[in-house]
Amino acid sequence: KKLGEKRVAASTLKLLIIVSILLYLIFPIMSWNKLLADFEVGFQYAANALNSKGAMIFVNESYWNTFFTIHPPLYVYCLAATFKVLGPTAQAARLFGLTCVIITTFLVYAIFKEIFGKDKKVPAALASLFYLSNPLVIQGSLFLDIDNTILTMLLMLFTFFYLKWQEKASLKQLIFL
Repeated sequence: KKLGEKRVAASTLKLLIIVSILLYLIFPIMSWNKLLADFEVGFQYAANALNSKGAMIFVNESYWNTFFTIHPPLYVYCLAATFKVLGPTAQAARLFGLTCVIITTFLVYAIFKEIFGKDKKVPAALASLFYLSNPLVIQGSLFLDIDNTILTMLLMLFTFFYLKWQEKASLKQLIFL
């Protein structure tokens, strides 16, 4: 009977996470077709320039002839790769942000399992739910910028590995961090 209860609990937690992700996706999908505005356009131009010229240099009335280096380039390289696969649209750029948020959700779950113990999955599932229901996360995943997309994902990835390896890290693992 205990094994059956554990299976039900595990399937309930998986269902909670899936429902959380689906509920999260409702809000970004409602804003999916909004035009890019202000600073987002600079990221789009930089990614398009990277794909067409091999460098983040572009000319625009709002963004003078510039080499787009006001942010670390990883986000722009990821955006350019997304544009190569899906086309240079606002929806493709937003899909990259949504993907980063969903990956971050699983990292939040894994981090909380590390903190509370592998058998304490309820706090981990609740943390994922709270993360996805945060208005800053919802709106930030749609905005073309590193802050709520790749930066948060990479910080959570670092935190996960730090917690996992903090007591018995090998030299190879420390170099990775």
